[in-house]
Amino acid sequence: MSAPMPMLRIRLGVPLNLFLNAKDPDQLNPSLKFDYGHSEVRVTLKGGSPLRVEKSDEPNFRAIYQCQIEIREKENSTHSLLGLVESNNFEELVNSLMPIVNRTLAGIRNFGWVTTAREYKAEEKPETLLRAWQAMFRLRGSWKEIAPPPKRDSFDFIGFAALGENVERGSLSVSRWRDIEQALVEGLKPNPEQEFLTNALQHLRDENLRLAIIEATVCLEIVLSQTAQLYLEVKRHFPKKKVEVVLNNVGLTSRVGLVVNSILSHNERNTAQMDKVLKAINWRNKIVHRTGHLDPSVPSEEVHDAVCEMLNLALALGRKREKLRTEPEVEDISKAIGEQFDCPNPEIEVLKYHEISATFSFPSEASAYLRPLGATKTSETKIPDQEGLQRIVNDLGLKLKARDPRFDTKKHLWVTFQRGLLAGKVFATLEKGEWKQPPIETGSKIAPIIAAPR
Repeated sequence: MSAPMPMLRIRLGVPLNLFLNAKDPDQLNPSLKFDYGHSEVRVTLKGGSPLRVEKSDEPNFRAIYQCQIEIREKENSTHSLLGLVESNNFEELVNSLMPIVNRTLAGIRNFGWVTTAREYKAEEKPETLLRAWQAMFRLRGSWKEIAPPPKRDSFDFIGFAALGENVERGSLSVSRWRDIEQALVEGLKPNPEQEFLTNALQHLRDENLRLAIIEATVCLEIVLSQTAQLYLEVKRHFPKKKVEVVLNNVGLTSRVGLVVNSILSHNERNTAQMDKVLKAINWRNKIVHRTGHLDPSVPSEEVHDAVCEMLNLALALGRKREKLRTEPEVEDISKAIGEQFDCPNPEIEVLKYHEISATFSFPSEASAYLRPLGATKTSETKIPDQEGLQRIVNDLGLKLKARDPRFDTKKHLWVTFQRGLLAGKVFATLEKGEWKQPPIETGSKIAPIIAAPR
């Protein structure tokens, strides 16, 4: 019986300059894992010691200079990198490693909003990339260089220096790390406006206010068009062609001033500072259609505030867009649950990271008697017992799983059962597979739920 092939590990130190910011210093060492083909990939950020600056929402930070990517082939892999390493087949090795490097950098750029995370292109001499990435391999013993630099090859030295050099430093909030992880694990593609949002933030940091306004306006225009179209189709049931005709004949200023007020909730409208958004759009129109530059008399701080408000509005509309996309399918699930169990249709909200919130609002005891004059008395909706509620949860979980294969009831589901449609009194909750029971009010006829779900 032949001995098993030793497991190869490859480690890359890809240059990446940024400041990593966090509220808690213990969060400054994030890492993640994802599968790529026949390999398991682990990503960590390497840099200096934690530092702190006061008067900041995220006062703790580290200077990061390297994205370390460690690649380990799985045991059942039939596409071994070992032969490429042992034969110094640098071209094929780079062809195998480049997609992993670029996928990692694209995830950090698009989902972490870091413009200094730039993807690589093929080089005439592939070993130049391996040296820029400080590529190492390990079989059983210590780490060894894959492509050691020759002692007297000035061309390679120059190439290495150029590739390893970063002329600017980005910024990454550790709160974005979970978005990066989800993107890499699931192979998510960024939304169309994501590139413009990332660029606008970097232009603000570089004080290139003219480009920041232009990029932010394009970002808002893309997400507003998509959200408005979904809203008119899903909520107002307008035909798709009619929606396209209407939106094509309405300018950005009109859409922001009119359509946004219809799409956003009352709280969202109060949060959005529309006067600043409209001011930024006006600056953009003058830059693009008249002068070609930003009026130098406009204060820098005023531009920063307006661009940030524009990007905040784009993010709010982006969240609304994703909810509108899922609304038809979750409404079908809600109706099916209500009909199957003769209970109120739950209000289902799709959150980030596959998480789902569902609320069942049973009519209050008084609702059967508080009715319009002359209307017949309606029968009171019976609240299921412990086993009945568990059956509802079980079936809801199955339907949500069919919609999203990555959904897991024990990780992603929050269910609230309450009595009363307005300011309802919660009588049972389930969080990530476990029942939680708030205190029972005095004189309540509802029995507490204490048994664990099956």
